[in-house]
Amino acid sequence: MKTSDVMKWSPQQWGNMLTYVRPSAGGAVGVLFVWGGRARNAKEYSKPETADFVLKPIKGSAAPTKFAEYMLHQIAGAATPHTKAISRSSGEGVAIVVQLSRFRVVEKDPEVKKRWAEVISHYEKADNFLIMETQTGVKELGDVYREEGGMIATLKNLPLMRNLGKLYCADAMIGNSDRLASINTGNILFKDDGTLCAIDSMTVLTKYSAALARNLVDADRSPATWVEQRLVETGHPMVNGVVWTFTMAE
Repeated sequence: MKTSDVMKWSPQQWGNMLTYVRPSAGGAVGVLFVWGGRARNAKEYSKPETADFVLKPIKGSAAPTKFAEYMLHQIAGAATPHTKAISRSSGEGVAIVVQLSRFRVVEKDPEVKKRWAEVISHYEKADNFLIMETQTGVKELGDVYREEGGMIATLKNLPLMRNLGKLYCADAMIGNSDRLASINTGNILFKDDGTLCAIDSMTVLTKYSAALARNLVDADRSPATWVEQRLVETGHPMVNGVVWTFTMAE
């Protein structure tokens, strides 16, 4: 289901279109897999990839997520879930919370019910809800490399390796650390052809002046002096003032 179509739902439609909602098992907050429009059997509801769309709560604006998706698509060729945002305080947002509470109460599976109890407060206290298209035909790197021979197969997937390098670059540019900088393989979804999916991304940008202010202990030290000292402390070689290997710490 396209997010542009879901965005057309009125509060009343949010009240009668949903047939089942299931929280994901992983992550502190995770996402909700949502089925709407027609009833399915229990077997289909147990498969997240069959969900019509995905819903996620966030604090603050949706702009950092949407910009991150744009950058990942432009730099790493990542498939985008076409994220749209619904304000928690809008009529639609209020209707969403009412329906989530309903599905939480009627859930029969003990494990799913337990998961609801862990995440429901995040939805009740959200500023916005992100509506995202379900990614189909994808694999989670965290699952694949644990399979027998999975690590070797992953390393031999050259398109994936190239795209992961581009993804790392894109994440570094937007300040998104919850994937490769701080390893979280559950945030890396990919298709057999090596195409990545832009999921669970955030833009965290800091002004250059703010970054320096955070690291310059002595106000009299210039940025150049600070960089030189950091290079010495971290053992990076300099020849005639040229840095041959440079990794900025902190």
